[in-house]
Amino acid sequence: MNREIEFKTKRKDNKEWYFGSLLILENVLDSAKHDYYIEDEFGDRFEVIEETISQYTNFKDKNDNKIYEHDKVLFDGRPGVVIWKDFAWNIQYKKHESDTVYSYKCLEMFMKDYVERIGNIYDEEDEEV
Repeated sequence: MNREIEFKTKRKDNKEWYFGSLLILENVLDSAKHDYYIEDEFGDRFEVIEETISQYTNFKDKNDNKIYEHDKVLFDGRPGVVIWKDFAWNIQYKKHESDTVYSYKCLEMFMKDYVERIGNIYDEEDEEV
């Protein structure tokens, strides 16, 4: 199986989503810090907002949309968020709206017909997930 490695993240300059390769470079003024950049297929680099970095999971939803880390999804009609947990991509969701703890479902290929991407937790920064 070939794995496609791709990231999406928001650029610092315009807060728009951008897709490409992630670069982590040592900060020239402070070696204890790092600067994060996204590089497109033309070699153009843009500084990014670190917390919005989202890795492609190599899964697609029922509408053939790529699913990334931090994406909001509907899983069998329930809202959830895609996260990395226990060495696998998982959907974090509540079985019942009144639940105070989260449940987790491992994202698997056969689930494609039951998962729909509906956004990303960083699409609207003031919205709570």
